[in-house]
Amino acid sequence: MNHAIPKTELSFPLAMIGKVRWLAAFLAVFGPALTAAHAAATEPYGLSAMAQFERLPFLKTDTLGGGQSSYSRSGANDDFNQFLYSDATGNVMLDLKGPGTVYRIWSTGFVPATDTVKVYFDGESTPRINMLLKDLFLGSNAPFLSPLVGDDDVSSGGFYCYLPLPFNESIKMVTSASATGLFFYNIGYDRYSPDTSVTTWTGAENSTAPRDLWNNAGVDPKSNAGNITVANTFSLAAGATQTLLDVSGPRSISSIQLKIPGISRDSEPPPATITDDGRAFTGYSQFRMALNSANTGATLVRRLDYGIADQTARVYVDGALVGIWENAGVDGGNRWRNEGFPIPSGFTAGKNSITIKIEFISSAIDWNEFTYWAYSTLGGTDPLTDTLDVGNPSSESSHNYEINGQTWSGTGSFTLPIRSSETSLATMDLLNNLWRKISFNDETNPSVHATLGSFFGKGQF
Repeated sequence: MNHAIPKTELSFPLAMIGKVRWLAAFLAVFGPALTAAHAAATEPYGLSAMAQFERLPFLKTDTLGGGQSSYSRSGANDDFNQFLYSDATGNVMLDLKGPGTVYRIWSTGFVPATDTVKVYFDGESTPRINMLLKDLFLGSNAPFLSPLVGDDDVSSGGFYCYLPLPFNESIKMVTSASATGLFFYNIGYDRYSPDTSVTTWTGAENSTAPRDLWNNAGVDPKSNAGNITVANTFSLAAGATQTLLDVSGPRSISSIQLKIPGISRDSEPPPATITDDGRAFTGYSQFRMALNSANTGATLVRRLDYGIADQTARVYVDGALVGIWENAGVDGGNRWRNEGFPIPSGFTAGKNSITIKIEFISSAIDWNEFTYWAYSTLGGTDPLTDTLDVGNPSSESSHNYEINGQTWSGTGSFTLPIRSSETSLATMDLLNNLWRKISFNDETNPSVHATLGSFFGKGQF
């Protein structure tokens, strides 16, 4: 019987659970040396592993996690269009030998109408997966089904696939995406010891169980049959304490819930509306920003209208490419964002000003800019050294601002999203000064002694 005590508690003896878990960890660590068992043989993999959250604490011995991506092989910041190699099948993103499972495929920047992906299993000459990348990530083409699979309409801007692809002998992943666009990818996998037996992916596997779990995110996946719930309502005076639970015997706590008057997002002030003028383009803008010459790098912050989705641009400093500035996603409610772009010291050291060029790459419409702030990094601090108010003639003139391919100019009146730091003073007081203690096995000093904000990860402490 699973004894779960939602609500709150202070004193909770837990006699045997610690020993049982310690023994399980001991066997997980030392078991392979004694029995020659291997992780893939003793721990579930693929869809089975995704449906068994209770196995997360167990060590996967003889398992090596790894990944492959489009990172720059030269150490530069152009982390796109990079492949392991190219052959007659296409540009190779992944090529592994031995048993394992690919758990994650992420990508963006491909051409929807033409770019494909092929996946070869166990040395076969014919790919078991051969389809357009956009169809793979659509989420409605079996077996690549939502929510394990999704496109940029349901993500922050990328395309993802978490449908496991186990392989017994090898896997090779190839794309027709060329090396001339802006194709990004990231692939995550597990590899097992050579003598581990794995059933290779066929496409006929049933993913219902993990999809049901993902569709119920935030809901406890464990059965509540036989659970014991302890609930209470009380008033607590300043400086007083209240015992919420005191029980004996081997048990586990599956849920703790508190509702305290005065702690609620409803108590937070609504976000303030900010009005700013700006411009947008599909060409480029260029301007000069002042720095402290003693800097060890800088950060350029842009105020943008995040109601325009997936804005991406190249950033140049004094004619040299620094990298790609991408603001993936969209928010039609709180549309303002203040987003930073770090500029390494190699582009700024010794300079009291730099010329910045922002060159449009892609977006749902265009690249917009309302205000730019330049912060110089100085010994652990980042003082503001310049501000460009785009749309203000005087500010633009003093910063040598120019724009090419302008698509819009005007004024926006939006709000920034509420940050946790804006929580009301009353809520902050409760989160910082209401303490929780939890003691196990009649210990004198509680194992948990934390503020409410710390215990629940609110961040207000």
